[in-house]
Amino acid sequence: MKRPALSLGIFAVAALVLMPVFAVTAEQVQHVDAFADDPDIGLYRSSIDEVLADDITRPVGQLTVGEIARLMNQVSVAKQEYRWIKRSEHASMVLPGIGQYMNGDSLNGTLFLTGDLLLFAGTIVGAYFLLPEDLRFSSIDYFGDSASSIHDAWDGHSFRDFLPSLGALTGGLILQGVLRAVSAAHAARDARENIRAGRITFEPEPLFFSDEAGQFGFGLGARLRY
Repeated sequence: MKRPALSLGIFAVAALVLMPVFAVTAEQVQHVDAFADDPDIGLYRSSIDEVLADDITRPVGQLTVGEIARLMNQVSVAKQEYRWIKRSEHASMVLPGIGQYMNGDSLNGTLFLTGDLLLFAGTIVGAYFLLPEDLRFSSIDYFGDSASSIHDAWDGHSFRDFLPSLGALTGGLILQGVLRAVSAAHAARDARENIRAGRITFEPEPLFFSDEAGQFGFGLGARLRY
């Protein structure tokens, strides 16, 4: 009577562990056509396909706990690699250079970050000096003059007077957007190359645990080694 109970337990563990994982995997594969040009989706899908092709040769209920753990490890590593690439890309989109620093590319990280700061400063300075002359600090003491006098100075100009300054701001924002897109793509490429070369690896850590009521569950942790 113990063997059917053991088989039932293994099947239950397999169902609880693998169903959420491969549900997410299936969702990713279903949406892959919408991201056909995304190399990271392709990398993630190929990794999952290798796991499924090499390891899922029997029904889930016939897998041992050791086989389930090995599958979880492989799927977890593939997902972590994909998320690391996207995290690097998004970091450099928010602030150019950060994704490069995350991947150990300090030289390019410094160049992108410096370029963004210089572009931001240049945009502000350019927009300031393209303001009408009577609105600059040389003509108005913004910290000492009354609010009404400052308001009157600005109110005395038409929208056309501000077009050069607005043009400089718009142009600067566009250039910053281009720089951030280039930095993001470069950071993603750094991450992919590091993963392929083995300079960045992920180590899944399956953990069995129990709560205060004595109920057992299955968790998964991961470490990044660079």
